[in-house]
Order: sequence, then C-alpha cells, then structure tokens
Amino acid sequence: MNIKLIAPKVIQIEGDSASAVVEFEGGKAKDVDGGLYVSVNSEVVGAISGPGEYEQGGVELAMLETKEIVAGQAELAQVRIDNINVLNVLQAPGDLQKEQWELIDNVHILCMDAGIKIDEPAKFVNKINPYVLIVLNSDKETAEKWLGMTIESQDKKYKFSDKDFTAEEPVLRVLLLA
Repeated sequence: MNIKLIAPKVIQIEGDSASAVVEFEGGKAKDVDGGLYVSVNSEVVGAISGPGEYEQGGVELAMLETKEIVAGQAELAQVRIDNINVLNVLQAPGDLQKEQWELIDNVHILCMDAGIKIDEPAKFVNKINPYVLIVLNSDKETAEKWLGMTIESQDKKYKFSDKDFTAEEPVLRVLLLA
C-alpha cells in the first residue's frame, strides 16, 4: 500500500487492486463531491461524505459522524485496503461513542491534517494508538510544535505492507507527508 499527497489536503491510498482518495476539510480532488472517493483501475466507483459503513470496489469504509452540529457529515473516515486500516481525521471530531470506538478498532495508520483544530492532538493520537501517524499540510517545525512529538521523516509518498503492523504493542512512528 502507498499513501501519497496528490493535492493540498488530499491524499491517495493505493492498494494492489483499488485506491481511495481522501479529501480533508478544505481539500478538493478532481471534480468529485464528497470527503472520499474510491477508484478501481482509475475509474471512480463511488463518492462518499456521509456517515455509515460501505464497501466500494474492494475497499471497506467506515465514515463516522461524531458531532450532531453538522448532520450527515462524517468527521472520521476509516479506509481498509490490503488488510491495512487507515483512519483519516477529515475534520475536528467530537467525542466518540462506544460503538464508534469499536468501528475504528485496530488502526494501523492515522492521517491528520495539521490545520485541524483538535485540543491536545497528542492525547487524541495516543487514544487511537496507531502504529504510524502521518501528518499533512505542515512544515516539520510547525507539525512538531502542534503535536508535541518528533517527526521521524518527511516525504511525498510512503509505502507500507501488512508486515509493518505485526507488533503486539505498536511503537508510534510519526511521519510528515509534504
């Protein structure tokens, strides 16, 4: 699986046979409306922005609405491709309910836009407990100050396999996608 920045506030998660494009708050990819769209062989098969559980083109999705203020708009999008779970924070989330925590269990990679207003982002990351945190739309110094964590590396694309996520207890790697 590859994760790469394809436009400001937009990432692509590429698997062996399918991919998902995730738009973070303020991002715009192509001419597709929605916080996330899935493509198979470069053909868009579905665009999704509302809450619910979906399967599109071999990609499993869980879109979570955590605030009732903006009804019908998901703040979190979990994408499962090639047996790897990637949780994307599209907007600042509200408090997650027990059943929502169960949906996002076993997060391998957490992607967060540094521009999202989250109180205590390090506490939020630790509660999710991913193996990898990918921060986007920031420079290294600003991201480290925002998180209170050290960025391990910075690149435009990262490659992962399910073998990267076998440790019983994850040791967090913090990466910058820029």
